[in-house]
Amino acid sequence: MGPLTRRHALHGAVALLAGLAGCSGSNSSSVSVGSGSPTAMERGSSSGRRLTDPEQYTLRGPVEKQVVQTPSDDDETEDDRADERRWRSELVTSRDAADSLTFGDVDGVDGARAFLDETDFRQETVYIEQRIVEECWDTELCYVTWGPEKIETDYSRTLRPVDAACSTDQEDIVVSLVRIPEALDPKRVTQHGSSMGGRCRVPPDSRDNGANESSAAEGTDVEVTTETAEESE
Repeated sequence: MGPLTRRHALHGAVALLAGLAGCSGSNSSSVSVGSGSPTAMERGSSSGRRLTDPEQYTLRGPVEKQVVQTPSDDDETEDDRADERRWRSELVTSRDAADSLTFGDVDGVDGARAFLDETDFRQETVYIEQRIVEECWDTELCYVTWGPEKIETDYSRTLRPVDAACSTDQEDIVVSLVRIPEALDPKRVTQHGSSMGGRCRVPPDSRDNGANESSAAEGTDVEVTTETAEESE
């Protein structure tokens, strides 16, 4: 199971900005599904190709549950798990790798498995990204950018509906399964990046100076950048 048993240790520097929401209630598990159309826009960028409406599936559950687990998780120490608690990523590049994933007891698992089953790994890759969010907030994937050595994502954050059962002092795990229309080599993809703002914005390399200044003034970003070390042979 190439990419998952050979997964490098990722050390992400993460700073998530907490937002207080005017809602309260008990903990809840939920699932949301996003699916890009076959004609979703693709653009070139300085770091590779970009998809602004990628096909995706999202699972959500309370932090005490393991939403998605890979075989390599069994080899991790408690410190490793703590480092990856707030943000982690995986590349799934084969049918065997997809079949080896274990899902926790959360809503939407059947849909996640169907999403993986429908992926043609001869020409597609599934990028799994996990992050911790406040229970009263939702995230939306704005775009994914990828190249031979790097994958980057950008998200917006919005309050959940007023009738959603949530608490301002609780957190959830949100796991995004993003289908990238290219068969990537996990040995080459050693850099991963993610950002989050208050709304979806024009990608940095598509802005003119005025647009860039406006976005910087209006948006609040959370940046995550990781780089894996090369394995010694």
